[in-house]
Amino acid sequence: MNFFGMIPLTFVFLPFLCTTSVWALKVEQPYTTGLQWKQIPKIDVNNVELGCQDRTINTYIEANEYGEITAVTILKSSGIIDLDKKIISSIKNTSFYPYATSNIYHPIRVTQKFELKLEDSFFMRFFKINPCA
Repeated sequence: MNFFGMIPLTFVFLPFLCTTSVWALKVEQPYTTGLQWKQIPKIDVNNVELGCQDRTINTYIEANEYGEITAVTILKSSGIIDLDKKIISSIKNTSFYPYATSNIYHPIRVTQKFELKLEDSFFMRFFKINPCA
């Protein structure tokens, strides 16, 4: 394959190479045990959306006794309004497993920290892709 045959292929894959999927895997719950995400929030962002730096967002989440998210509040912003809105939207599209003690279901109130890291993949280094430059 000649050099010019590779160019269209490279441009086809560029958007996929610059995307980072960040998963919130841990719910910080200082006083409760057994609390679990039914659906883990999935946040797809790229380096440009992160403002070319790592970001941390702290949220306060409320859910009803069925585990359905009822409210999300940003406690510590990422500094990028669109990114904060994306986080809130992804949380609202998820849920917890219902939390019960002694067969009594309880509403859920928890803080969740999201750490979003810049993508540094092999493909980005190989093709010398730096969307932040």
